[in-house]
Amino acid sequence: MKKLGYLLVLIGLFSCQEEVTLPLTTLDELVPVIEATWTDRPFFNEVKVSLAENYFDTTDITIISEAEVSILVPGTQERIPFRFNNETKSYKPISDNYVAKVGVTYEVQVRWKDELYSARGLMLEAPTLDSLTYSYQEERLFRDEGYYIKVYGKIPFEEDNFYRIRVIENDTLRNDRDDYLLFDDTFGLKFLKKAWS
Repeated sequence: MKKLGYLLVLIGLFSCQEEVTLPLTTLDELVPVIEATWTDRPFFNEVKVSLAENYFDTTDITIISEAEVSILVPGTQERIPFRFNNETKSYKPISDNYVAKVGVTYEVQVRWKDELYSARGLMLEAPTLDSLTYSYQEERLFRDEGYYIKVYGKIPFEEDNFYRIRVIENDTLRNDRDDYLLFDDTFGLKFLKKAWS
């Protein structure tokens, strides 16, 4: 019986693979993609507004520069206006005095072509990163060879623990489709590993 189990595992490891083409829908109308970053650090605060593209579209992203963008503090009269910045191709607050405060709910609003798009979020306390380690790993079946970084830290809350880590390598933001690092600790994740070849 044990030999049969090994045989089945070997057959599974050396079986053929079939490429599957997913029937992706195409966009019939142009819809905006809104990416807002609102933190307690003025340098990072911005709202990017562009047009959605079909998945396999290789043309340049169309930036929307004529929208009205602001951030509100719901329940108050406070409205933080943004203006388009040609250098960053994004909307920036008109003053660096505006920053997020932990424990406050904010609402981003984007008005474009007579449509209003909005989303709310609570400003949570940031996770604490306390150390980084790295090690060189050889190539394996599901892992490229290269240096792998482990990030250790503490998450100060139990809910809404989803993160995106931006990686900047040699003054270049790793912002391609394959470079996004998204994780949460739902499954007990205590560190993050990413290979750089």
